[in-house]
Amino acid sequence: MKRVATQAQNVCVIFNNNSGKDAAPNAQRLQEILGLHWDNLAPQQLDLF
Repeated sequence: MKRVATQAQNVCVIFNNNSGKDAAPNAQRLQEILGLHWDNLAPQQLDLF
């Protein structure tokens, strides 16, 4: 992703939400790896994870 990001204006990552319900934990892990953090999210958004 980081390599592609140097060549593209926008990069989109999609997680497969299979029956194991892995999408949210995988997205959170990627967020940690990339050092991303958002402030002031609505409580409903936080409940998704």
